[in-house]
Amino acid sequence: MKVNYLPRLTSPNKALTFIALLLLVSVSSFAQIGVQSPSIRENVTFQWSDEQDIDNNGDISATENNLPATIESITVNGAVYNTFAVPSGYQLTRLGPGGHAINEIFGNGISVIKSSATATDDINDITLWDSAALETFESKNLNRYYTSNGNGDNICGNFNKANGINGSNETDAQMQTLFYDPALPSNDGGILAVTERGGNNCFYIRLFGTLPGSTVEESLGDTFVRSSAEYRNYGFSAPRNNATDYWSSGREQDNNQDIAIALFNLNTIAPTGSKISRIRFISASNDDGDGKLFVLQRYAQPQTDFGCIDQGTFNGQIDNSSSVPANSTYDLVSGPSPAGLGFNLNPDGSYTYTSSPNYEGSVSFTYRVRLPAPNDGITDTNTVTLTFNTLPDDPELDIVCNETSGKYNINITSPLGSQYEYSSSLVNGGAYQSSPNFSDLGPGTYNFRIKNINSDCESNIISTTITSEDLGAVISKNTSVDCFGESTGSIDLNVSGGYPPYTYSWSNGATTQDLTNVPAGNYNVDITDASGCTFTFARAILLDQPDAITASTAQDSPVTCFGESNGSATVTAANGNGGYTYLWDNGETTATATALNAGTHTVTITDSKGCKLENISVTITQPDAITATAAQDSPVTCFGESNGSATVTAANGNGGYTYLWDNGETTATATALNAGTHTVTITDSKGCNLKISVLQLLNQLQ
Repeated sequence: MKVNYLPRLTSPNKALTFIALLLLVSVSSFAQIGVQSPSIRENVTFQWSDEQDIDNNGDISATENNLPATIESITVNGAVYNTFAVPSGYQLTRLGPGGHAINEIFGNGISVIKSSATATDDINDITLWDSAALETFESKNLNRYYTSNGNGDNICGNFNKANGINGSNETDAQMQTLFYDPALPSNDGGILAVTERGGNNCFYIRLFGTLPGSTVEESLGDTFVRSSAEYRNYGFSAPRNNATDYWSSGREQDNNQDIAIALFNLNTIAPTGSKISRIRFISASNDDGDGKLFVLQRYAQPQTDFGCIDQGTFNGQIDNSSSVPANSTYDLVSGPSPAGLGFNLNPDGSYTYTSSPNYEGSVSFTYRVRLPAPNDGITDTNTVTLTFNTLPDDPELDIVCNETSGKYNINITSPLGSQYEYSSSLVNGGAYQSSPNFSDLGPGTYNFRIKNINSDCESNIISTTITSEDLGAVISKNTSVDCFGESTGSIDLNVSGGYPPYTYSWSNGATTQDLTNVPAGNYNVDITDASGCTFTFARAILLDQPDAITASTAQDSPVTCFGESNGSATVTAANGNGGYTYLWDNGETTATATALNAGTHTVTITDSKGCKLENISVTITQPDAITATAAQDSPVTCFGESNGSATVTAANGNGGYTYLWDNGETTATATALNAGTHTVTITDSKGCNLKISVLQLLNQLQ
């Protein structure tokens, strides 16, 4: 793998070749003060941008060691680091005992500046010394370096002396500080590198910044860069013994000494996740080391995100918060693949991706991160892999009544398995739990969801509501049977509380909430909610009905005269719902019919609710028809006289007959009849009449 870094360093007033690289290794998140850090002692190579051995004879001569020795990259355990982060400020924090005059900067064997007398405490100034020092620490040419023989102190390995603690006086050795704004993160995989001419001088290095989760600047860790005998014409080699941390790099400086480089895993000094805001280094040998410092770091980290099928637009964030300085920016190098329906990567590292419908699988894109100024020339790339997974099935719920406690247990019955976690919105703040069972739940609306812990995909939400009421019911309407013997009764229930939906079991076998079209009688119902809680009315529900309509009839008067329709009868009703109406077979609609002919008649009674009693009969009688015979009693005596007589004899009818002859006589026997045919009208006591004729003859003597 390749790790990109860009060089820019504040020029120190110390003769020190000091390179800081950040490698990611899991270490304590606490500062480690006064502990010697182990250096990297194997699997290292150095790559260069130029060649000192220009005659290619395997030896760097006195004329060649004045040539640049520009470091291109350092490979550690197969990881290539080829960019070098620079500080944003430099300070000659403490002048050594030898004074300004012996501080000097060389470049390819030529003095760049003698004396640090122009140095100031301002980390942003551009005085001659500070500018030259900053340029020196920016240059990857290791043959441009700081030197000072006599501004150091022989305190190598003495942490107490370096810091003036535990009864020791603090050293007066020269101190230089490099500043980083924004602060550099201490990443897993970071490396700190220190260069020194000949590898025979020691440095004390201390890192300052903020620990993870803190905003307070403090000491993060420290170490010595240890030395032993010098490297001269040594070629490339690992540290020669356990007393030194320096490698011989295979390049030389202008005094024929080898350029030595010491390497440290950065997080053995500064805890992983901390932010390095400044690095302080002190000359821990009397002969202040001749070199400089670099920070190399892996910034872009591989990212893995998980999306869920058909979740719409996935919102992601490239999280390099622990590996890049604040205000770093992002852009897209390539991808995504597959393209999906939409993608956008923002400068702050947030991105959106809309997958194709029902897409399940992986999506990847390559991004680039760019550090902020003064390291805005540093970029690093890596890949984000986004995997879309299927959603868990929606939860299936089993609600169980706890009639003892008056609460409910809700159990998720599907899907089940160790790959799932379960949550309810009103239980533990909606936190997921491994158990699918939720006990003793009170009133409220509960949203249940399942998460697959392997993919982080969540199911759809299934909601259910527990009311604050116990299961119960009231009769909202009770309708009695209208007519005796019919099935028109009904019972309407209002059910509340408990846990809907409800089931019903009526005493007549019905399973509906309400009863309709049922006969009169006693009814009860068992109501069961979804959790198994039941409710039954304490007493049966009575549906009433009226008594059957009864009636009696009687003839009030018979037909007056045979064949007439003036008979009358009356019907008398009882029971039912009252408010009776009547319909006789002759169309009359009162209780008493008055226009009945002789014979049997029927009447239908209807009460106020439409109940009927039909075909109630009554018989109407009538007198027999009047019959009569008429006979001449005596003829007219003499022609022309009116002394003939005749008699009519009546029967049947109503009796009490009266008579009216055509000559005006009104007795049964007419005595003043002339000769001829005469008529007589017979009327009985009720006005019924019969007209008959009689022939009156002359006397034979006439």
